[in-house]
Amino acid sequence: MKKVCRKGVDKERYIALFTDCILYATPIPFTNKLKTPHIIYLNNMTIETSNSYATENEITILSTDKSIRISFETKHDTKAWTKDINMLLSATPSEDSEINFAPIWQIDSAHTACGICSSKFTFILRRHHCRICGNLVCSKCLRKKISSHKEVRLCTSCSPAVDRQGEMLRSFEIVSFLICHNI
Repeated sequence: MKKVCRKGVDKERYIALFTDCILYATPIPFTNKLKTPHIIYLNNMTIETSNSYATENEITILSTDKSIRISFETKHDTKAWTKDINMLLSATPSEDSEINFAPIWQIDSAHTACGICSSKFTFILRRHHCRICGNLVCSKCLRKKISSHKEVRLCTSCSPAVDRQGEMLRSFEIVSFLICHNI
């Protein structure tokens, strides 16, 4: 199986399906070892087989932490993996009814211009991926927001929505503080 990457070069991966997670890892060249695996928990994911990203031998795994596309050699393999994952997903309770999945990043070579202002990407005007929607934008259309533990790149289209969510969260925290302290 191969993981479809944003640079357009599919990379070989070893993938294991367990009852509670999918584990995928990169083989280390010239050894029989694997790099530290990535884990995607079933209770925070879903799969898609037909969308604007996937071809007929691909599935898209949407997760809260990382979303990926996996390419199979045959339709039979794709159907078998889809069936097995769906069977486990149906038996796995979701943690939240409204899960915000990590976006699938647009492939770099698919766009020559910014998705917001249409400026052409050059050696100086570089392309960046919005961490909320996955779209390619230029540095002029990119904002950096500080989340609880790191700086995150957001496009100007997603930034206002995140600002509103942050304001709502701060308001909720203030109300919770006032209630807890009987103020």
